[in-house]
Amino acid sequence: MKLNKILKTIPVNQIRYLASELDLPFYEYHNKIPQLIQKISSKMKSESFIQHILESTGEDEKELIQFIASEGGELEYKEVIERYFGKENKKVKSIISSTIKTGIVFNYSLSIDGEILKFIIIPEPLSKFIKSVSYTHLRAHETSLHLV
Repeated sequence: MKLNKILKTIPVNQIRYLASELDLPFYEYHNKIPQLIQKISSKMKSESFIQHILESTGEDEKELIQFIASEGGELEYKEVIERYFGKENKKVKSIISSTIKTGIVFNYSLSIDGEILKFIIIPEPLSKFIKSVSYTHLRAHETSLHLV
């Protein structure tokens, strides 16, 4: 999924957060959000930005980011729950929420035949800078239902 398309759908407070992380003066762009989104998008596509975010992120969030990136950067919400956590609970919701707040992982919903599918995604320009985790590490998060 294209980064610009995603940035156009996120709340202004998340745009403000990303602008501050990238040293962009939000107040100068307050009435020019499309131009700010273009600046944010171009600055986010750097390895140094991704590394900065990962270094300031907790271990749970960092591992979830690496898992999503290892899986191609786009997974259905329920698949993340099943394959990474095993089941949903308050702690899982908290980890997913704080992972999305990092600014490199996003929620995306898609309606197909009246059914709304929720995805957790890392846009391709960003996922290429995220170190993949090993197959063994990924398997450690799978439930017994997935082991053959």
